Amino acid sequence: VGWENVLQMGVIPFLIGDGAKIALATVMLPSGWKLLDKYKN
Repeated sequence: VGWENVLQMGVIPFLIGDGAKIALATVMLPSGWKLLDKYKN
């Protein structure tokens, strides 16, 4: 098994998923803080 195959099968699929999670967290975190502030006060 070569390094290219290892990267294609074992690393790249996880990077795509992690990128999606980071993008989702980037959008959701500020909204969550705003909601908390709204209900806190």
